[in-house]
Amino acid sequence: MAFWAEQARRSVVGRRRFTDVLDWSDAPFAKWFVGGRLNVAYNCVDRHVEAGNGDRVANPLGGRAGSATRGPITYAELKDEVLQGRQRAEPAWV
Repeated sequence: MAFWAEQARRSVVGRRRFTDVLDWSDAPFAKWFVGGRLNVAYNCVDRHVEAGNGDRVANPLGGRAGSATRGPITYAELKDEVLQGRQRAEPAWV
């Protein structure tokens, strides 16, 4: 388990760190990284932009919302689209 704990600590940014790597107390169902909270959008998109890779292709097929054209989309463009989607959906969360 130490290997997976190290990988998670090194490669994944969370809102709250996990307390246990693996919990088998409800076997056969396992719980990984118990107690942790993950911001998936940050790990998949934002951290690449922050690292200076915003101009790199995130999805070569693209598929922009509301557009009939398909093509590559960069991490920076994808971050903007995720933010726009969140802003449109936010009133529903309140």
